[in-house]
Amino acid sequence: MYKNAVLNANIERFEPLSKLIFIICSAFNFYPLVFFVYGFSILYLTKIAIEKYSSNYVISWVVYITFPFFFLASLSTLRQSLTTSLILYSFYFAFKKRIYPFFIIILISSLIHSSGIFGLLVYPIVNIKIKRNILFIITIVSFFISPIIENIIKPILLSYNFNQLNFYLQNDITEKSTILQYIVYIISIFNLLIYSRLKSIDQKAENFIKLSTFGLIVYNVLSFEPNSAFRIGGFFLSFWIYLFPLYSKIFSYKNAKFFNFNIVLILFLMFFLYLNILVNAYLNGVLEKVGLLPYDFWFNNL
Repeated sequence: MYKNAVLNANIERFEPLSKLIFIICSAFNFYPLVFFVYGFSILYLTKIAIEKYSSNYVISWVVYITFPFFFLASLSTLRQSLTTSLILYSFYFAFKKRIYPFFIIILISSLIHSSGIFGLLVYPIVNIKIKRNILFIITIVSFFISPIIENIIKPILLSYNFNQLNFYLQNDITEKSTILQYIVYIISIFNLLIYSRLKSIDQKAENFIKLSTFGLIVYNVLSFEPNSAFRIGGFFLSFWIYLFPLYSKIFSYKNAKFFNFNIVLILFLMFFLYLNILVNAYLNGVLEKVGLLPYDFWFNNL
């Protein structure tokens, strides 16, 4: 889709900054440049964000690479993935209560992909005290509220011309629960269960748990449209990048090294199992995830 957008200048539906990137890349008559610009920007912003607050860079990068809605998604959802990186980076300004730089980052993200406007929620979530019990209650309620939201919100959305969103809604895609979905549930509940211990290790952990739990809540509330649910929820689930390195600090130094080794092993096992599922699905003609496979390296097109 992005390749055709560059070659045919079909960028009317893109946001202003994304249009600018595509126009500049089109001028070079070399469409892989689009993927390089987005890819470099996504990885560089992720690097900056990780170096700001991660207590273990390696674990943070492993989380980013292995969870499908981060690195793998960035290979196809270029605009939204760059927005995710900007929202992750915006935490620095939200935490420091530097409201003007924060709003500038969110404005830039929304000019790359309109869904970036959801990043505005980072500031109040970070700066408003929310007790763990309240988070638990909201999380539980979110599992049951989707049908109500669907009956209220879906007709309103369909009445407006939100091109891509309307496409998803009109196709009425109903997906069964997936293993990845259950993993999100388990990790989110686990974070709430060890809330106090993580907070005692790092005060910022409270914010990371609030933000990532909100990602699960968003996913549950919007689950009547799974595509948008995972993408928007992914903005906030990205704060797992900061949370996972803190898990090992619950243990002694010697046990922490053993824990980190095992968590890296488990995450990469999950990554390759997921990739294997995608490959097998593609080979068997299941093309719903065609955005991820097959990969085509830019130098094949020189």
